[in-house]
Amino acid sequence: MLVNPPKRPHVQREFGQVFIDWVICAEGQKTIADYKIGGQPLFVPNARR
Repeated sequence: MLVNPPKRPHVQREFGQVFIDWVICAEGQKTIADYKIGGQPLFVPNARR
């Protein structure tokens, strides 16, 4: 969730949006799916636009 700029004007909204876009894109979803500890996946990617 992107921070509300009027409530937190010091936050760099553009960078937050870039991160959100990456997390929900195919590359970000694959990175999330591939993240494992002890061979077990830690997260299940399920972002939808």
